[in-house]
Amino acid sequence: MQKSAAFGIDGDRPRDELIYVLYTEVGQQVARFAMRDGRTFLFTFAHSDLDNGDVPAQKELLRRRFGGSGWECPSILDALDRTDDLYFDRVSQIRMTSWSRGRVALVGDAAYCVSLMAGQGSALGMAGAYTLAGELHRAAGDYGAAFARYQAIFQPLIRAKLETALRFAGAFAPKSKFRLWLRNRILKSAEHRMDRRPHSRTRSDGQDFVAGLLKGIPNFPEFEKNSGTRLLEIRGLKARLFAQQLLVAGLFLGIMLHRV
Repeated sequence: MQKSAAFGIDGDRPRDELIYVLYTEVGQQVARFAMRDGRTFLFTFAHSDLDNGDVPAQKELLRRRFGGSGWECPSILDALDRTDDLYFDRVSQIRMTSWSRGRVALVGDAAYCVSLMAGQGSALGMAGAYTLAGELHRAAGDYGAAFARYQAIFQPLIRAKLETALRFAGAFAPKSKFRLWLRNRILKSAEHRMDRRPHSRTRSDGQDFVAGLLKGIPNFPEFEKNSGTRLLEIRGLKARLFAQQLLVAGLFLGIMLHRV
């Protein structure tokens, strides 16, 4: 079972602004992401069958797992001692056969949480909300038909994302030295290919990623006209996803680690 922990601190150093920096050992990983406002979020992933317990017990578990690790782990554990705002839980997905009951329909993580292994939760939530709203407008009061159409359109995409997340899970905390070595080789190869791309592109990786994510979602011109909501605006909201680490290597890496 994979567990994850996350907490935020202010004024942490060193800082690599808006860059996801990670350090991985067999069975566990620690990472940091520095925001523009001086706040840094720190994340850990590890394989553990232990119960979560309360916050002191969670901190002690993290100290035992990362106390002998290198890189910035000592300073990260020092920062952990100074906070009580700690998220700690197992990595989970939400899989439901039906996203609605009666007059209630679910969107986003409530219906189809793909987990942090896949990311994209915000983009998927916005795309799902747009699809549901458009189908409600088109159904002209027949909410049952709108709910059924919303799920028929969106569920195939979600199923693919859920399965991709499972295949990619092994990349976060590889269970053997060979898997860790393979993960690092693939990431370095992907980084080399991205460095060689022309720099004249006007679209970001995040924009291309979201455009691909929403490719199969229909347009609802009448709904957009009446509500002022446009699908292209939704696509632009997620232009800075963590796509640089995941776009090229993600699916291939997950498949390889799943098979070895």
